[in-house]
Amino acid sequence: MRATASVLADAVFVLSSPRIYGFDRASIRDALVLLLEMPDFVVPDGATIRRALDLYVRYPHLDFGDAAIVAAMQRDGATVLFSFDRDFDAVPGISRTEPSP
Repeated sequence: MRATASVLADAVFVLSSPRIYGFDRASIRDALVLLLEMPDFVVPDGATIRRALDLYVRYPHLDFGDAAIVAAMQRDGATVLFSFDRDFDAVPGISRTEPSP
């Protein structure tokens, strides 16, 4: 079975929603890592998604999408991010620059 990263992002959203399941971040990561480790479940760049799940737990101010951005930056060795989102400021090794108008 193949799935995209957006499927995992949707799963994080549903599992974390207090109106639906309200699981804590560590429980979500643990469950989705088990899914990613299944031999017949293939997600392109699964290692980066797994890293994003770890970052999602480590930095509670980041949503999963932001954690995925940081994971991709780390994978690629990038350190500069153009964003208005100040949540990135607390992540070591990331230098956020606000885009100019």
